[in-house]
Amino acid sequence: MRRFKMTPLSINDLNVVRKEAYGRLERKEYGRALALFEHVFDGKEAWVASCMGFIYSRRDSGEYNRTKAKRFYRIAAEQGDTYAQYALGGLLTEDGNSEDAQRWYTMGSDAGEPSCSYILYRHFKSRGDNETAERYFNRAVDQGNPIAFQHLSIRYVKGYFGISGVLKGFNMYIKNIPKLIRYIKENVS
Repeated sequence: MRRFKMTPLSINDLNVVRKEAYGRLERKEYGRALALFEHVFDGKEAWVASCMGFIYSRRDSGEYNRTKAKRFYRIAAEQGDTYAQYALGGLLTEDGNSEDAQRWYTMGSDAGEPSCSYILYRHFKSRGDNETAERYFNRAVDQGNPIAFQHLSIRYVKGYFGISGVLKGFNMYIKNIPKLIRYIKENVS
């Protein structure tokens, strides 16, 4: 991490720097955002650690470093940050560490992260554990995962819930499209 001596900041100043750092992050000014986050990071603040993990995980950031990304995501994930649990699970999956990834996805799912629930649905479905898969599928729908909801609407359209559910399925499918598009834009790079 870049460390430089600066005078301690007041709470108000810390919040100003956090806000500036997040604004830079949103504008994809990753290097400057990272320097600001490092300035205010106390070694344990979940939100800042998650933002730093995000920057380090981005191949387009100029700061890309998977080891640091996992380290900062882990700091945030251990404190219950569900996005960090989801992101750390993804990095661990890419590394072939599916057992550890599943543990983080489960924690995220239990804490209400719909993407973790949907990933666990797919994981158990691919292993043939349909009962567990269906439990996570229903959880993902209940938590508002647009992909899971779209799959549910398709089940209705296909008549899984009787012929009377077909029209309901079409309505669900159409109404979910804006949410699905927004989700894809936010989660697929």
